[in-house]
Amino acid sequence: MSNNWKFISHPNQIYPKINWLIRKVKELCLDKQSGGLYSLGALEINFDSANDSFTSALQKAAFLVNNSDTFELTGDYLPIIKLTYDGVFYSITFNIKAVGTFGAGGDISLSEDDLFIVSRFINTGNLSNSIKYYNEDLVPETQGGFIQGEPATSLEGLTLQEFGDKLLFPPIEPILDLSISSQPEFNQPVNYDLDINISVEIKSVNAEIDILKLEWKRSGGSYQTLTQDTNLANSSYVHTITSVDNRDIVYRLTVTDDKGGSKTIIKTRTVQNYSAPSGNLSLNPNGNVELGSDIVVNASVSRNRQYAIITNAKLQKRINNGSWETPSIEELSQADLGASFSFNQHTIQNSKTNNKVDFRILVTDNGESTNNVIASKTVNMIMPQWKGQKANGNSFDGATYNQFNSDLNKFISNNDNTSITVTAGNYGFFISINDNATIIEDGTGFAVNPDSYQKNTITAKLVNGEDVELTEYIIPPSGGDFKYNLE
Repeated sequence: MSNNWKFISHPNQIYPKINWLIRKVKELCLDKQSGGLYSLGALEINFDSANDSFTSALQKAAFLVNNSDTFELTGDYLPIIKLTYDGVFYSITFNIKAVGTFGAGGDISLSEDDLFIVSRFINTGNLSNSIKYYNEDLVPETQGGFIQGEPATSLEGLTLQEFGDKLLFPPIEPILDLSISSQPEFNQPVNYDLDINISVEIKSVNAEIDILKLEWKRSGGSYQTLTQDTNLANSSYVHTITSVDNRDIVYRLTVTDDKGGSKTIIKTRTVQNYSAPSGNLSLNPNGNVELGSDIVVNASVSRNRQYAIITNAKLQKRINNGSWETPSIEELSQADLGASFSFNQHTIQNSKTNNKVDFRILVTDNGESTNNVIASKTVNMIMPQWKGQKANGNSFDGATYNQFNSDLNKFISNNDNTSITVTAGNYGFFISINDNATIIEDGTGFAVNPDSYQKNTITAKLVNGEDVELTEYIIPPSGGDFKYNLE
């Protein structure tokens, strides 16, 4: 060992015990004047003679040394008292200060003052376990349980056995795991239970669990102790949550064995995140819709979190990017609208001025939604146009909606470009939103002379009966089939 290894005489442990021992030995031996086995808590004292008085015990011990009935005391060490303390066997040596003859013919009596302890202790059972050494030098390289950069021992020191155990069988981190029951739901009501399975595998040799501590907190909070029951190793603990809080729940498990092996793990049980209710919005017709058409609206709502209670829902529309109408098409409001519900079916009538109509569903719940838009759809209202051919060249000005659809082909498009094929002897017709279009003869690619066809501003009818102005182009018949493009 290094010269820096120092013997510890246990001043904080041995001396007070020895002083107490001396008082108790004197009390028993000199006051009671009897031998035998005496128990003093953890201490047992056994006189060499079960029947002799203390003086006789000294006489007997001296006789064994001097082999004489009458002998002279010269201060020899007489090991006469045996004791067991804290499971360790000791033999205590007293010094007899009196000098003279003692025994059968002796004239000297011994008193309490003649007795005192000579040695601190002698462990006749296992001396190496009674002496401790300490060394505060920093360990240059990790060896066993002696960690690089740390003092070789604390001031409490190590016995030889503890030294060997630390070198050959150092403390090893236990293997820990926490298994936590299913994820709590968003806005889970109070007094719900989380089952926590605690798995502990001690790896230090011949070690047992000394400390087990399970703590918890909400994310961002401070840890609170749940239990320190070491019997919960490889068992389960039921944690009852008593407050509504949607922050994640964090658990910390710390286990230390009696050899010093220690580890801490942290496991987080996420709380279900908020999810806004789902909305279903159905429009018929949808997309690009003929101007003047009625729109049938069906709408429904269903919540995605059991405890995110919906208290208000609105079905709204707006025209041409204007303000959302107030009041709404329909509004539902009560303490709990249920897990799912539907609005009434609504038919929305449109005017020739309605170029665009937006619809949306808004909800308010006790989660994170306050008039939150959960569904929206848009219809674009498109002016109808017609094209085709017929045997006469009569204008469609003032014709009914049904007459347009009966004699010509309707098309719904924001684009006025289109084409027709006119057979020999028939008139070609374009009813267009473009009042300045050019007609191209497809075969030649040349523009048709405007003087060769009619161009009229006419009044047409929408599906809802409203009048609108469109431009009518009438191409006279020819002797063959021709394709015309309107651009």
